[in-house]
Amino acid sequence: MAKKHILDAELVLNDDIDKFSQYRNQLQSQLMPKYEAAIKPFFNELRLIDKNIPTPKELKVALDFVYPSDLQPDVIHKDLTRVSQHFSENVVSILQGKDLTKLQKGDLGSIAIAAVISGIFYLFTASQQRTKLEKLQADVDLLCEQISGAIKTYGRAAEEIKHTKLVHEVAVNYMLRHLDTVLQLSYQGKKFSELQETEQKAVETCYRGGESLKKIMQQDVIKPINRRS
Repeated sequence: MAKKHILDAELVLNDDIDKFSQYRNQLQSQLMPKYEAAIKPFFNELRLIDKNIPTPKELKVALDFVYPSDLQPDVIHKDLTRVSQHFSENVVSILQGKDLTKLQKGDLGSIAIAAVISGIFYLFTASQQRTKLEKLQADVDLLCEQISGAIKTYGRAAEEIKHTKLVHEVAVNYMLRHLDTVLQLSYQGKKFSELQETEQKAVETCYRGGESLKKIMQQDVIKPINRRS
């Protein structure tokens, strides 16, 4: 049952990854060409004054955002691959190939003392079964920890996708504020220095958002699990 739920979660996660991949592909194929066309007439001048173009707080946060070490895409992907490939094997290995009847010396000593009072056969059998039960409980606890770890891994991956999309959206929204305006200005054939102050600010805002989005989209993201590259 646990394996079924984990496999179901894997399907949901892969679906989320596919949707995010489609989102990035759409940005790359539709939005970025529009931005490049809009900013092209002003690009060279903007590059010269790049350091003087302010970066707003929300955009700076998006650019500087770094995932914790356990949320890095390669770490999550490695964990997910390990979970999906070895989960059933781990479950089997936990419950096979063990001698659950061996007792520790301390246990044998306790049994010997108790046998003087109540009879060795009964107490030895009871202790033997109790030891089996205790070890089985330990195995069950370990299995539960593995299941919990797998669920946490999927949760971390889902958070990585969610936050990565938010980071993309910050840059997209910042660029879109003036993209249509910049497109209109680009058709006029003017240089950046020939634009009015308000028009220059619009171009700068679009430029800052577009270039930030390009940097963000260069970052690696998590790949679907159980699929060949």
